[in-house]
Amino acid sequence: MRYDRVEWGASRGLLTFSVTNKCSARCGHCLACSGPSEEGMLTAKDILTAYRQAKEVLDIHVVVFTGGEPTLLGEELFDAIAAVSMDGALTRIVTNACWATDDHNARQMIRQLREAGLDEINFSMDDYHSVWVPPENVAHAYRAARSSGFSAVVLAVAEGPKSRVGAEWIRTHIDPDIEIVPQEVSSRAEGPAPAADGTVYEVSSHGYSRVGRARRMRDDLVIPDPLLDKQDFRCMEVMNVVVIDSTKEMGACCGIRLHGNPVLTLGSITDDSFASLMERGFDRTILRAIRALGPRYLLNLARAVDPGVRKRSFYCHICEICEDVTLNPRALAALATVEDRIVADVEARLREETLARQGTASEPAGSDLVPSGLAR
Repeated sequence: MRYDRVEWGASRGLLTFSVTNKCSARCGHCLACSGPSEEGMLTAKDILTAYRQAKEVLDIHVVVFTGGEPTLLGEELFDAIAAVSMDGALTRIVTNACWATDDHNARQMIRQLREAGLDEINFSMDDYHSVWVPPENVAHAYRAARSSGFSAVVLAVAEGPKSRVGAEWIRTHIDPDIEIVPQEVSSRAEGPAPAADGTVYEVSSHGYSRVGRARRMRDDLVIPDPLLDKQDFRCMEVMNVVVIDSTKEMGACCGIRLHGNPVLTLGSITDDSFASLMERGFDRTILRAIRALGPRYLLNLARAVDPGVRKRSFYCHICEICEDVTLNPRALAALATVEDRIVADVEARLREETLARQGTASEPAGSDLVPSGLAR
């Protein structure tokens, strides 16, 4: 079976495994709420079973291994990377480089990852990571990764108004010539061209998203995005970038922790097939609305039904709005009373997009849509 639903757009062909929530760091901004005391890890068998099921449903081109800290899996990670890589998919890990305590250890891990077939490596670093993992670790790891045959080596850094370890710190202390690319550009594959050795080197710079453990970050540490209060931005990731977490739960996206989220958690791959969980997500009204209309539409609708539904004073990222809807029982209760209206608004947007594709729409697809019968 292959899903080809115009409503959801073309699949990005990306499957993410959050292989463990255990991590050497307990960063104050971690969306997954990872830390040293967390337990649970996927095995190579778990990963490959889910991967093969996913391939029956989706054209998987990229498999991402993240966490927590994925290298804590050791040989299980190497075995999973090897099997997926041999099957033809591009493989990527996201790591904090806790293992790169010196150049020797860095070279050893990089060699093991490359021998397993890893294609891309992303290093996470910023002020919060630096409390637990010295930035020098990333410098060791970056040096070891250069000219090792990766297709891409990315330094992913979160920054705010008062950040010390950021993109310019990387240029000063790690690579003065590395290109700094805003995350939204990098994710569209419009980043730098490969270097002479065939590898793309870049800093992927982004602001903080106040979800998970970062939910209570102080206002002066983040950068607001005023457009998020003015326009209904749709989420193009939901159901197009699915994730399997370390408890074998499958989720509709990888931007918010699944644990305790009744909307984004689709179910367990132990109890149901990948195909049936995808079907469940496609049929979920709230997910359809997040994709077609955006989480701000849902938050405003919930507040129109119940003015007591909480809204933050400002937002920095669309995921924050999504979390405020999907983790708030009061918001979900309000939305449940107007589900027919949500379905009607989603269907109206889909008709609008169909007309736009045919070149006959009177209003461009993607603009705001006022909830039926309810003032904003």
